[in-house]
Amino acid sequence: METNLHFRLKQIVFLICLLFWLTYSFGQKTIRLDSCGINDACEKAIVISNVVSDQAFVCIEGCNLNAGSSPFNNDCGIGDFPTVWFEVLPDGNATLMNINVKSDEFDAPTITLFHLITDCSHLQQVGLTQSSISCIVGSNGEAEAIGSNVGGNEIYYIAISSLNSSGGHFNICVNTISQASACVTSAQIQITARSGGGSLAGPFLPGETVSVCMNVNSYTAAGNGCQWFQGLIPIFGNGWDPSSFDANGQPLNGTINGEPFGLPGNGLYSAATWDWFTNVGYHHDNTFFQVGDLDGNGTVEMCNLLYDVDCPNLGGITGGCCGPCWANAGDPLPPGWFAYGINGTCPTLGPPPTVDWGDGNSCGGGMGPWHFCFDLTVRDFPECLSDPTTSDLTLGFFTTADGETGSWTGGPSVCALDQPRKLTLPMMCRKVIDLGTEELPDACAGSEFHYEINEPGVAHWTWTVEPSWAVIDTVMEGDNGYVINSLLHSQQEAPETVTYIFTGQDTSTQNTVIKKVEFTMWSQIELSFFTPPNIHVDSIVVCSNDTNSVFIILEARGGTGNYDYTWWPYGNNTPTIEISPPFQSTIHIVTVTDDFCTESKSINFIVDQNCVINHIDIDNDESNDDPKKEDPPPGGNIMNNHIDTRSASAIDAESIRIYPIPSKDRITVEWPKSLLNPTQLFIYDTKGIVLRTLMIDPHAVNRMELDISDLASGVYIVTLHSDQKVKSGRMIKM
Repeated sequence: METNLHFRLKQIVFLICLLFWLTYSFGQKTIRLDSCGINDACEKAIVISNVVSDQAFVCIEGCNLNAGSSPFNNDCGIGDFPTVWFEVLPDGNATLMNINVKSDEFDAPTITLFHLITDCSHLQQVGLTQSSISCIVGSNGEAEAIGSNVGGNEIYYIAISSLNSSGGHFNICVNTISQASACVTSAQIQITARSGGGSLAGPFLPGETVSVCMNVNSYTAAGNGCQWFQGLIPIFGNGWDPSSFDANGQPLNGTINGEPFGLPGNGLYSAATWDWFTNVGYHHDNTFFQVGDLDGNGTVEMCNLLYDVDCPNLGGITGGCCGPCWANAGDPLPPGWFAYGINGTCPTLGPPPTVDWGDGNSCGGGMGPWHFCFDLTVRDFPECLSDPTTSDLTLGFFTTADGETGSWTGGPSVCALDQPRKLTLPMMCRKVIDLGTEELPDACAGSEFHYEINEPGVAHWTWTVEPSWAVIDTVMEGDNGYVINSLLHSQQEAPETVTYIFTGQDTSTQNTVIKKVEFTMWSQIELSFFTPPNIHVDSIVVCSNDTNSVFIILEARGGTGNYDYTWWPYGNNTPTIEISPPFQSTIHIVTVTDDFCTESKSINFIVDQNCVINHIDIDNDESNDDPKKEDPPPGGNIMNNHIDTRSASAIDAESIRIYPIPSKDRITVEWPKSLLNPTQLFIYDTKGIVLRTLMIDPHAVNRMELDISDLASGVYIVTLHSDQKVKSGRMIKM
């Protein structure tokens, strides 16, 4: 009896070992059990082996409970929450990697992918999916990264963590694809806006509107028999509210490159027109494509066995017959946008797309882009809790060429290898408590924004700012009571509304709490100094014995424009000041304020004791004149501006003759004959205000007579502008 019992035990042990060997060799479920936390460092990564391109997913169990965090952090918080590591060595054929993580023990798995450069201290982060996302944050216990670019025979590390959780057990599944897209060379799913505020990566809130673009950025017809892009079949998770779609399943108010769908000629090329069709057939047999109501919500979806670990094998789809008109187009695909209007080899005019070619113009590459854009609304609370699918915010799309769905006579299309795009957005399916918008006083760019976010019942906040460029911040989260100190930044002169959008969670009800803070930001005041005639200066140098006053003109821009001026040391309150001799070296400081902004600027006023001003005595006797330095007519004089503005070295004084001085109703302005291309003449008052602007006749001699009878008695500055120089002088009106 004992012998028989011993023999039976041996049989049982043998069968258990055999079962384990068979599971390891041929199964997809579990080929190795992970003890929690043993692989919480890159150097201790568990190897996921036997990943062969174009084969089924390899899945193993994992656990990050009690694991340590990563020594470095990223947007998925791998430096804050328990993180475990896995190693994958794709075969030499691999070009794409697909990763899926599921857990029943925590809500938000995260995926980060790294390429090994030399060792674990030299890792390069890999962009996930064709959208090159830095890391994936899942929801409802699942995270997925589809179609990430990898290289064959290269080692990769996958870091799995649990956002805002201590973690638990999970399954991780990996496979690789040998051939990337043959026709669509670049495509992505892009979230362009959200009504609830916050990061465009989510999590998204019940009832909010999300703006989506499904982009085919580039398409080639080279190497595939000159097939053109013809169809985009969108896939939507059941977490999107049915009110987002019309009766045929099309998102409402969508556009193709900004044009409404159905508008004749809305395609990129020739007469191509894009519209929504519900009964387009697929021309060829395909065992990987599966079509059916995959989430049980009454609508037809599509999946690919090679890319989706959850894709059920329903037997594939069966093609039709025959080109070029395809009376039997094949099994119908889910509804989608298809192009028609460019008549192919089939004489029948489209629609349907089956009898036409796609949207193209050559047999080469570089075609595109196409942007399929629309808005979707997230299911409201508590509807999003109805079942696990009603919080599924999956977005995806398949593409087809006219060799798959149009008037084309070839065999099975190589474009069927184009990978589907898929992105599952995280959702926070909780009731949203909106605390409203708090209006704050206006602020000025360049100043600091100070605000304490403090509301009862909320332990922690995250926030975003719109527009994002309005602040220069790296910290966008904090505990309740956190004080924000942000430097405000403007990119325009016009005022900008700045909105802080805070998101928190009520610790007692677990409801989501939203609060907005809003204020108007004015552009920073910018100050510049000028001297007549509108010459920008940073410092002014005058001769110690100069007897002419110097005018400093201040130009202010930005802010509200309602400026007040204060000059130091003289206390002037005008935008222009006059400095009269005798001069002293001084730093002049002006402070400009408006309703919300303040700005100060200084200019260095330097007196040069070594330069000499040679004044010309008027003797009215021309017999003793040097012919090269002729006096003006009797009663005239030469008035000179002896200012060296340093940053305006093109000023050439001592060159304009203005006579008679003093003048009554008319003056003559004369300049050297050597001056090339004089263009304009300006007359300023002593405040630097332009009173007269005159164009110089290019055929005129080197003088100009002016009527000044309308000017009041006083001193004026006259400037003459040429291509390269500015010449100035002074005029006295009696």
